[in-house]
Amino acid sequence: MPHIHDLIDLTVSAYIVYDDKILLMHHKKLGAWMQVGGHVELHEDTDEAIAREIEEECGVEVTFVEPIDHVTLEGSKLLRLPHFMNLHDYSPTHKHLDLAYVCLAKSSACRLAPEEAREIGWFGREEFDRLNLFDGVRYFCEKALDIAAKARLGLTRLSTVLGETEDLDEA
Repeated sequence: MPHIHDLIDLTVSAYIVYDDKILLMHHKKLGAWMQVGGHVELHEDTDEAIAREIEEECGVEVTFVEPIDHVTLEGSKLLRLPHFMNLHDYSPTHKHLDLAYVCLAKSSACRLAPEEAREIGWFGREEFDRLNLFDGVRYFCEKALDIAAKARLGLTRLSTVLGETEDLDEA
């Protein structure tokens, strides 16, 4: 999707973890290994955008590490809280405000979106050096692996991409 605003666009990212590895794709336009994600379109909220980006870019079925409250508030919708937020330079004249979510993959099955990426794969910490990740991508990958490890130990609750809340032991 092209940039919507002149100075700053809203984006979402998914740090998807499976067996102590994180899913990264070699982004065609940037020529670098990146997490799954993209722009929030004008007709979407951030929950809709992250679900769409995951489906479009890798097709992985995920469970979000943090649950979302299911309450009805007149004229309002509660949205999933991101694990990370950052404002980063996309170019010298344009920035992205990114909301990033940590997810657990239900399997290692994924598919390449050839219009978006050259390659896709699962990578552990020991492989990060050879990937030559952007500093921010590496930092958030490492933090996401830590968060996912705690989730698997049952130290946090999980919710599926459909928004159902469940204990890790029941997943």
